[in-house]
Amino acid sequence: QQSNPQELAETYIKCGKLNDKSMQFQKSKENYLEALKTYESIVDSVGTANTNIAIANSFMLQGQYGNAKDFLNAVLIQETKLPQPIIATAYQALAETYRLQLQFALASENYQKALNIWLFQNSNTKAIECLNSMGNIYETTGNLPKSIELYHQALEIASKLSKNDAKAAIL
Repeated sequence: QQSNPQELAETYIKCGKLNDKSMQFQKSKENYLEALKTYESIVDSVGTANTNIAIANSFMLQGQYGNAKDFLNAVLIQETKLPQPIIATAYQALAETYRLQLQFALASENYQKALNIWLFQNSNTKAIECLNSMGNIYETTGNLPKSIELYHQALEIASKLSKNDAKAAIL
């Protein structure tokens, strides 16, 4: 019996994420490259995009922000061909990369792009994450009125969610 290539690739990604958690970055790189190779062999653009995001997250953990941005931009150049949640995830990860580099204007710009998609998709918990991250940036840069405005927007969305969803989104 032959294995399903998508299941195989997903398993490689899971192994890569576990290796990232264990800070076994060389092993995670090998896992992700196998996943990429598998997805590319079956021409699965969604799987390839998700793998690129996982690789970018691994590079962010290692403080290799330039490499992370390269893999995220590989996803974003296909913006019109991929599902919007994948694009929003890439924008949100790119924003986080910029935030970690203290490039707050670029971080805010990319969080806003992700937020717009999450709101359109009615993905409230992801929208709250973006609003909280943006609020944190404005708080860090001393723009407290804008920070408070964003936190209030997050709370407004959270108030419409079930108690457990709202709690998960705020945390």
